[in-house]
Amino acid sequence: MRVSVVSLLCFLFAMPSLAQQIALQPKVSTLGVGADVVFGLSPHFNVRLGAQLFSHTRDLEKSDIKYEGDAELRSGNLLLDLYPAAGGFHITGGALFSDNSFTGRSNEDTIIEVNGVGYPVALVGVITAEVTANRIAPYLGFGFGNPLSGGGPWRVTLDVGAVYHGEPQVELTATPFLPIPLPASFERDLAEEERQLQEEVREYKIYPVVSIGVGYRF
Repeated sequence: MRVSVVSLLCFLFAMPSLAQQIALQPKVSTLGVGADVVFGLSPHFNVRLGAQLFSHTRDLEKSDIKYEGDAELRSGNLLLDLYPAAGGFHITGGALFSDNSFTGRSNEDTIIEVNGVGYPVALVGVITAEVTANRIAPYLGFGFGNPLSGGGPWRVTLDVGAVYHGEPQVELTATPFLPIPLPASFERDLAEEERQLQEEVREYKIYPVVSIGVGYRF
């Protein structure tokens, strides 16, 4: 692992000297708002280093529990674009380094149902649902446009692909308002509630990505 990190750092520091051209490309995507720095290695290969972020708050209900949720998308990317015909069409592969998560906090007033059993909110307090995925995830996609192509310095690019972030992991925790032990039955019901939520999200292993960028070639 240490060797891989050192190799990656050496590669990143070497990129400016290897690049034939460089472009800056602000972008908007399903991963958030961000930008890429594009290094041209040859007419057939570009390397992209970028980052993006997005935050969203929404209310939702899962298993009779109402949550106020915050989705936080924060990620960086290292991508290699292959232009088979040295034109605009490209195939892209690489990795996403992410800290994406969803945090939901129950906002029930009096009674909260956990695994179908009602408990007083005054007793169990607030239930927090945390959903996370793999920090490093492979990306594969295709697109149109090359910010380093000839002509004027401005270019529009479109990318379509997917990130495989693995099975999301769910964790439910209860934070009582008072420092008193919670009933053993509640702990069992909370564990079952967590298991059911895990079953619901286990199929969401792939995240679709659509990105539009406007690049400026230096």
